Amino acid sequence: MLEHCSALFAVLLPGNVVCDLDYVACEDGLSGRLENAGFLYFRPTYQCLQGFSVPQTPFFVAILILQSEVVWARILPLRLLLRLGSEYRCT
Repeated sequence: MLEHCSALFAVLLPGNVVCDLDYVACEDGLSGRLENAGFLYFRPTYQCLQGFSVPQTPFFVAILILQSEVVWARILPLRLLLRLGSEYRCT
C-alpha cells in the first residue's frame, strides 16, 4: 500500500491531477511482484458498497492492473473495465 501511495504522490507532485479512467503506473511493480503494473482509477457507478466505509461523493476506486493489461489501460480504459467486469461477472 505504501508503494502505491508513493507512486501516486510522484504523479501528483508536479501538479498533475488524477481524473476518471486515469492509469497510474508503479515503476518496480507492487509488493515485489513485477506483473503488478499500477492502478486504474474510476468513479463507482452501480457497485454495491454497503458495509464499506466510503467518503462522501465524489471519490475514485482503484483497480490493480497487470502488465498484460497496461496497453488497454492506457488506450481504452473503459473497455478494460467492462471486460474485467464481464470476466468476473460483476454488473
